[in-house]
Amino acid sequence: MHKYLAIFKISLEKQLAYRLNFVLGQLRNLMILLLLYYVWIEVSKRTGYFAGYSESELITYIFGVHLLRSLIFGSQSRLIASEINEGIFSQYLVKPINHFWFCYARELSDRLVLFFTAIIEMFILQLILPLNFVTPRNLAQITIVALAVILAHALYVVMSYATNLIAFWS
Repeated sequence: MHKYLAIFKISLEKQLAYRLNFVLGQLRNLMILLLLYYVWIEVSKRTGYFAGYSESELITYIFGVHLLRSLIFGSQSRLIASEINEGIFSQYLVKPINHFWFCYARELSDRLVLFFTAIIEMFILQLILPLNFVTPRNLAQITIVALAVILAHALYVVMSYATNLIAFWS
């Protein structure tokens, strides 16, 4: 367990080492959120609704998807195929680690950094824009959504890992 925690920490430090790349990526996310915000505000401006959804429901959807995307979809799993193609993968076979958990520790550090920065982005936009979010009414809805997010994350990690292992045959 300690070795995967060390991998997590090293991956976290590596991700934050390239600060300009990181900041530019977050600025891109802010620009995308602003673009989507203004598009949906303009679409729903005349009646206050679009396709049966109110303006606040549309805004909640945009920002909710932004948070979910940061939690579920990863970018570290693409490294597996390049490691296989470059011949680096064989070094993991002689080390006393499980390659799947090694990759998951890298992926988890990436997801957590992007999730916390997505929360910060939403907080900044909350200060700038008049955002009204729709919140769930009961604990059952929150529990179901949390379980769905955890299962979606697990499914994405396993499927992307398996898909990247196809590089053995290419």
